[in-house]
Amino acid sequence: LRQGNSVLILDDVWQQFCLEDVGIPILDGNNGCKLVLTTRLQDVARAMDCEVIMVNPLPANEASALFLEKVGSAVLSDGRIKVDIKSFLEQILQKCGGVPLAIVTVAKSMTGKLLPRHWKLALSEFSKFERIVDCLKFSYECLEPQCQECFLYCALYPEDAEIYKEELIEYWIEEGLIYKEGITREAMNWKGHDILDKLVDSCLLELKLWYGQKNGGNHWNGTIPMQKTSFYPFVNLSSGRAHRKSNWNSAL
Repeated sequence: LRQGNSVLILDDVWQQFCLEDVGIPILDGNNGCKLVLTTRLQDVARAMDCEVIMVNPLPANEASALFLEKVGSAVLSDGRIKVDIKSFLEQILQKCGGVPLAIVTVAKSMTGKLLPRHWKLALSEFSKFERIVDCLKFSYECLEPQCQECFLYCALYPEDAEIYKEELIEYWIEEGLIYKEGITREAMNWKGHDILDKLVDSCLLELKLWYGQKNGGNHWNGTIPMQKTSFYPFVNLSSGRAHRKSNWNSAL
C-alpha cells in the first residue's frame, strides 16, 4: 500500500478499529493510497475520521432499470414490461424502497417467473426474502434494548403514515419507553432525540429535513423499513397518530 496508487475497500464495518492492528499502514493521502469503508453506522464512520458520504435510495427510474437488468428480458414484451405482471412488479419495486440489495435479491428470485400468480405470490410473501431480513435484523439486534423498543413502536403506525418527530418522542414518553423517575420532562425529550439519532446512525431510520406546514416550523420527514404485515411498510416521519401497542415480538 505504500507504493503506487491503490484503493482499499473494507465492506460492512460495524465497529471502530486501529488500521495498524489489522496490518494497514497509516494512509496520509500523499502516497496515492485511499481507504474506503462501507458501514451502516454513522458513528463508526465518524470515529474512523472518514468523510461521510450518504448513499441515498435509487430514484424510481434507476430502481426499475436495475430490477429489469437482474430479472432478465423474459418479463418484457416489445421492450416493455408485460401487461399482466406490470402492476405486481411496480408494487414490488415500491416495497424495495430504492434499496439495491432488496431490488437485486427480489429480481434474481423472480428470474424465469412469467405467470401473474408467481408475481402475486412474491408480493404477498415479500417479508420472506431472507437476505434483506437478515441485514435489518442484525442492525436491530445491535441496538440497546430501549432503542429497540422505541423502534418497534414506530412499526405500530400504519403504512405510509406521517409522524412528527416531536410527536413521536412525546408518545415514547407517555408510553413509558423513555420515562425515568426523577428526571425532568425536558431531559426525557432530549433522550428521545438521542434515541432518534441512534436509529438514524444505524440506518434503520432515515430522516430528511423539510420546512413543514405545522406551526411554520422545521420538521423531519423520513422512512422506516420495518416488518409488519409486509416487509417494507415505509413510514413517513412528519405527522400522524400512533396505534396501541400490540404484537411487538412479531414485529421483527
